[in-house]
Amino acid sequence: IHLSAVTSSIEAFNDPIQSINTNGLITAKICDIIHKNKLSDIVLFNSSSSEIYKGNVNHVVDETSYRDMFHIHPYSISKILSHQIVQFYRDTYGYNFSNGIIFTCQSSKKSNKFLFNKLAEHIKENKEQQQQQCKENNIPVPLEINSISAYRNIIHPFDVATAIKTIITNKPGGQDYNICNMRSYKMYDLVIDMYKKSGITLKENEKENINENILYNIDTGLPVIKINKDINNGLDQTENNIQGLPTKLLSLGWTPTYTVNDILDEILIM
Repeated sequence: IHLSAVTSSIEAFNDPIQSINTNGLITAKICDIIHKNKLSDIVLFNSSSSEIYKGNVNHVVDETSYRDMFHIHPYSISKILSHQIVQFYRDTYGYNFSNGIIFTCQSSKKSNKFLFNKLAEHIKENKEQQQQQCKENNIPVPLEINSISAYRNIIHPFDVATAIKTIITNKPGGQDYNICNMRSYKMYDLVIDMYKKSGITLKENEKENINENILYNIDTGLPVIKINKDINNGLDQTENNIQGLPTKLLSLGWTPTYTVNDILDEILIM
């Protein structure tokens, strides 16, 4: 089960060679070791990613298609290399090699470099800070985040783990599988929901600069979040919607256990 990777888009953007080596070439070396040593009984699972389709603005992932991959970022380039080398060895030599196309996996164990974990940390601090700043007549500095107009299909690590187990114990042999929940959600709506779950209702007030939207606390009138658009810091700002259904996994009896609400609740109480 090969899960090792550079998972940070910013890290991949800042060091493309490291991303290609870690995410792509290591997978190729694993496949080559299996092939050269004639280890045909080995079952290999490779963690692929829905990011390999990210250059498509609106796209439904077809688990059987090799032609829809579209790279726009060093991370997706490296993951396409990994995905396709697994396909090559499977199709050429008949190995039981599978790609799990993992969509947006979110967990309370992630660092605050990732959006939902950053927001959960900010929510914890927000109420107390804003109350104090109101008393002192200071306007708080809002949390700055990148565009949240894209859609994401979000899945819990437990469901990813059970999906991997289902794949590697599957009798038909190597295939490509979507590992995802049943639908996608707009990130903007999930951000609003996270704060609402914590008793903070946000409203939007667009400023003159169209690249800067401020979300305010509707009760206090104070700024909470500043959404920066079109900032080139290594994170893709495309308002895309990469959709998928776990069709093959469902046919094998796997079903996701955690809903998006479950995942957000878990992150909020971390």
